[in-house]
Amino acid sequence: MTTDKKPVPAAAHFDAAQVPPRLASGFGSQVEVVTIETDREGRVTAWSSGAQAVLGWSAQEILGASADCMFTPQDLANYRAANEMQCALDAGRADDERWHVRKNGALFWGHSEMLTLKDGAGAHVGYVKRVRDITSDREVAAAQRAEAEFLRSVLAASGDCIKLLDLDSNLTFMSERGQQLMEVSDFNAIRGCDWTDFWRNEANTEAKAAVAAAKAGGVGHFVAQGSTRAGTLKWWDVQVTPIIGADGQPERLLCVSRDITETRVTEDALRDTRNLNTL
Repeated sequence: MTTDKKPVPAAAHFDAAQVPPRLASGFGSQVEVVTIETDREGRVTAWSSGAQAVLGWSAQEILGASADCMFTPQDLANYRAANEMQCALDAGRADDERWHVRKNGALFWGHSEMLTLKDGAGAHVGYVKRVRDITSDREVAAAQRAEAEFLRSVLAASGDCIKLLDLDSNLTFMSERGQQLMEVSDFNAIRGCDWTDFWRNEANTEAKAAVAAAKAGGVGHFVAQGSTRAGTLKWWDVQVTPIIGADGQPERLLCVSRDITETRVTEDALRDTRNLNTL
């Protein structure tokens, strides 16, 4: 395809009745969506206000020219525009996500769909293409992936037992290192359980108080003995903090438990030694 303007065959004139309702409803009315129609060779025969707003070319500039102006040089070199039309012709439609080019040369990431157009006799007369700018969606998704990867690296580097609780103190997540410390072989077996129930006697009261403090927007902290899933008794330094939601209120709780058993045993041994020396 070329970008030189050529006469537009009359048979390729836009007929909204040939376009599926979900496409036709947006033609010329949604400025944020590109909607165009071409003839069988890919020359533009209709250009929506959305196409002008997003891509930059006016209808006067583009009518009769090749629609491949929105493809990157690399895609053009790979015959992407021609392949897309062939795919639509073979399968009835072609869906894709890729970089597109505006008139000023700026790129945007677009989700596109192309369908074939037929005349009243059922003959193929062209294509209708719709493109939605989803650059911001792509950037948000990339940021979320980066944040998730960062969180995984932080959790992997931490030697603590890190857990997420809902506001009812039920377990929703436990780090891999945390599962090792707590001797948990299958987290699904305890997912959804009330975390405070894992503590006994006075420690249970302290755990509930820590949760209440975090739910109120503060920090809950206590040191107590607690058993692992395998029954091993350990000393834990526990801190519970709120995770604040968009409304400024706690939406989840972060619980970090540090195994201080070795330190506590050493301190107890030193204290016992000092007590013996004072006798």
